Amino acid sequence: MKTIRDLGEFGIIERLGNVFRSSRGLVTVGIGDDCAVIEGREGFFYLLTCDTQVEGVHFLPDTDPYLLGKRVLAVNLSDIAAMGGTPVLGLLSFVLRPSLSVEFWEKFVAGIEEEAQTYQVDIVGGNLARSRGALAFDVTLLGEVEKDRPLL
Repeated sequence: MKTIRDLGEFGIIERLGNVFRSSRGLVTVGIGDDCAVIEGREGFFYLLTCDTQVEGVHFLPDTDPYLLGKRVLAVNLSDIAAMGGTPVLGLLSFVLRPSLSVEFWEKFVAGIEEEAQTYQVDIVGGNLARSRGALAFDVTLLGEVEKDRPLL
């Protein structure tokens, strides 16, 4: 039996790209790059990206929560930068254990807030979910790039 491990990241991405295709004509770059590139406001493309950080996979349980907060936004900021764009709006999704300390959570959010202020990203919403297991943090980021600039 073939497993996800056998496919690997790029095999999964290739299969997703074969299944999900845009039918609206808005997509310039779709599945498989740092960001999706879609038609934006006049003279611009919008850049869309998301990344998930999972406890025990992407960070250790004893990671400084403030630095972790900065990291969960930074991995998305780097995707926007990789396309030559400027970040604009973000959505945050947190999968939290009910036993997580408020102190940890507040330091974590402070790290995100500092990174968002530094790069002028408006956090506009997201989602909260509960877990009995690992923490997981997902950020979706919208950026934009001028159409006359090359996509990096």
